Amino acid sequence: MSYIKPAFFVFMMTSAFAQAQPVGRQVEVKPQGEYAKIDTSGTIRDMTILAKGSDSEKDALVKKIKKRPGDYAPPVFMFMARRLYEKKDAEGAYFWFCFGRMRGRYDAARCADVSARDGIGVMVANVQPELRQYPMKMKPEEIVPFAKTVVKLDSDTPYNYDHRWINMHGMGAFTGEKGELSLPESEWPNLLKKVRDDFLKGAEDMATQLKNTAKK
Repeated sequence: MSYIKPAFFVFMMTSAFAQAQPVGRQVEVKPQGEYAKIDTSGTIRDMTILAKGSDSEKDALVKKIKKRPGDYAPPVFMFMARRLYEKKDAEGAYFWFCFGRMRGRYDAARCADVSARDGIGVMVANVQPELRQYPMKMKPEEIVPFAKTVVKLDSDTPYNYDHRWINMHGMGAFTGEKGELSLPESEWPNLLKKVRDDFLKGAEDMATQLKNTAKK
């Protein structure tokens, strides 16, 4: 059985730290039409450095990302989180993981190609499962304030990268199907608000769950 994926999607699935396993044979296909104009080369370069670079290269890039987080697409933060976790900075790793995941969900929400939205699951799979469980080690009263700091950074940070990176995970990237790649910009503010609200609601639910578990 053939399993056809756009080039960027294939890269993420076969990257050094990818957890998800592809099914069947992969065929790399060059993006068609408007999709061919989406430049993911910088994102791929940064992920490659964080995955396979020397320790000094990884740490230098992490420092650079922290200074200008708005310049980087969400998948980069998954690899940054891995590096921080490897260096025993679990809290910092989880913070940047949440930041990247929330931005990724916003990008997915405004993507017109519904089939591309599953790319968030692939993106998140690049982070260690134990890191994703970090909130279980936090005190219940710490979780919501922590989540609010993530939202604040998101609101204070510009979106300087091309949000259409997520489109490269969809069927349209290799069919070249014509049409708008993103939903109308008039819808974006409400989509962003929902993503942030959902993130905070998830933190509140987690805090409540941990409190109830502690009582038992």
